[in-house]
Amino acid sequence: MHGQVGWADPASDLSFVFLTNAADADMMRSVMRSNTRATIASGLTI
Repeated sequence: MHGQVGWADPASDLSFVFLTNAADADMMRSVMRSNTRATIASGLTI
């Protein structure tokens, strides 16, 4: 399915967005893909 995840950290001026228009019938795989990227990006904040 299509999806997006995004957030911003005002303390560090870091923002992150992940957008996809890939058709993936496996909803759990789609959620895990977005979650993995968001977790990695959140590790960049101090």
